[in-house]
Amino acid sequence: MTRKALDDIIVRKKPAVSHGPVRPVAPRHFEERGNAKTRKSKTLGILGFFGFVGLFWLGVSFFSSTLIKVTPRQESKVVNDDFQAGESVDLKFEVLEMDYQEEKEVIASDMTSVENKASGKIVIYNAYSSQSQTLIKNTRFETPDGKIYRIDKKITVPGSPGSVEATVYADEAGDSYNIGLTDFTIPGFKGSPRYEKFYARSQTEMTGGFKGVSFVAGKEDLSTIDENIRDNIKEHLRDAVLGKVPKGMILYDNALVFNFKEADSNPEIGDAVEEKFKYKLTGTVTGFLFEKESLSNEVVRRFLSKDLISKVRVQNIEDLKFGLVDRAGDDSKLVFHLQGEAQFVWNIDTSLLVADLNNAKKGYYTSVFKQYPDIEKAEIVFRPSWWRTISSRSSGVKFEEILKD
Repeated sequence: MTRKALDDIIVRKKPAVSHGPVRPVAPRHFEERGNAKTRKSKTLGILGFFGFVGLFWLGVSFFSSTLIKVTPRQESKVVNDDFQAGESVDLKFEVLEMDYQEEKEVIASDMTSVENKASGKIVIYNAYSSQSQTLIKNTRFETPDGKIYRIDKKITVPGSPGSVEATVYADEAGDSYNIGLTDFTIPGFKGSPRYEKFYARSQTEMTGGFKGVSFVAGKEDLSTIDENIRDNIKEHLRDAVLGKVPKGMILYDNALVFNFKEADSNPEIGDAVEEKFKYKLTGTVTGFLFEKESLSNEVVRRFLSKDLISKVRVQNIEDLKFGLVDRAGDDSKLVFHLQGEAQFVWNIDTSLLVADLNNAKKGYYTSVFKQYPDIEKAEIVFRPSWWRTISSRSSGVKFEEILKD
């Protein structure tokens, strides 16, 4: 048998079996890195969620507020009694004084025929004897030009060397008797040695003499301006005193005592005046101030019990009617009257109440209020409304006291 040459042998390759397109296989370390990123992303997401919830919780807790509406125990009683205050009793008071002066111009509306005599002061000298000399009422004094002035009462001139002051009045009305400083003789001593040894000299000028038609201070003018100025002074002093009342003190309107003093220059009814004249008054106010808490305690003691002094207050102590009954001359003691319907309100220790509410479980706040016998009714308002926790911030808790009408 003939052998074929090696070159004549043909090797046929089997066709490759195809299973579709071939995908490249990723290396193993890339797959592990991707899984790690996924796990980290999930972890961050969970942490972010809880962080958001925590911040939201803190934010709501910070901005939430609690309003506690409380109606305390209340009782009304009629007060109508005298009270005493001063150094020797428990109830004290303070005195506040102020003064104010006001001057206004008045236009005279009355005119009349006026005859006024001039007057002035003189000094009478005795150079005659060591014995005193009595001068009777209406004794005349004469000026060098013959004008006569008289004293209006009996006087005694001391012995030599002696002198006495006196007021003299013109013998006639009219402005011709308005004169300057001058010397005087005593006409009644003429023809005797005393005429030369008794004499007088002006201490002031002679003024006020008038005769004719003049404006006069009328009764209606003076009454109107006096009342007007008094009202203005009262208003001014009242406002000024009220502005100086310290916190916690009470100054009743009827605890203000006003006094007025007219100026010496004010004319009297019928006095001759210029068409426009001045009228001046000085007013003084004395105010008696009481400490609100002390006065309330005294009323509680008097009309409820001394054991309730620290537990009850008179809510409307300032609304009671005050009347001053008596006062010592040195203002060391007062007797006054209080009248009206006093509203007694039991005090609630709000700090203790908040602490008890914070210690209570949610939904059990009502049981806390029941532990306070002086609370008649209570209500808690939460903001936001779904937030049912008492605010932990002192500024986040507000109280509203509900009082009966």
